[in-house]
Amino acid sequence: MISAALALQRPPGVRALLREATHDIHERMHGLAPFVAIETGTLGLSGYKRLLERLFVFHASVRRGLETHEAAALTSGGERLRLLRDDLLALGRSPVADPPAWVPPGGGAGLLGGAYVVQGSTLGGKVLFRQLDYLFGAELEGRRFFCGTSADAGAWSRLCSKLEDERESFAALVDGAKATFRHFEAIVGEPT
Repeated sequence: MISAALALQRPPGVRALLREATHDIHERMHGLAPFVAIETGTLGLSGYKRLLERLFVFHASVRRGLETHEAAALTSGGERLRLLRDDLLALGRSPVADPPAWVPPGGGAGLLGGAYVVQGSTLGGKVLFRQLDYLFGAELEGRRFFCGTSADAGAWSRLCSKLEDERESFAALVDGAKATFRHFEAIVGEPT
């Protein structure tokens, strides 16, 4: 009984607080036109190719923005970019040129907030991977990015552990995460 009482007194973890603070903007991403079209099985192959190009721009710009900070090592972003390039090539598209770096606001904690969004997207990607069966059947080529990498779970665990060290910089974590979601929305949310 004592351990249950102590558990009730323990404050929520930073990751749980960050998830709560970004819930509304995160949910808005699920309503973006390309993702709704995938969910309903109406996104055609040409729209899907445009979506991959936009995802490449987003992920490459954020990856470049994180490169100078430890946050880059807490994501599987480099491998995921390779998978995006491979998917584009498999679908007959040349990968778009690397975009300029995009850096979330908030200093180091803001960068970790951005990494939270990027690495967290691997979880949603696995759902999209399955939803794309209508377009690809059993074929993996063209959607490996959404399948993820063997490094995703370990990167997520390391990132979540690091987030717990940032309780005193929580506002900057939230600012960085929300700005990264808005950056994603601006690039990926265009009509297909």
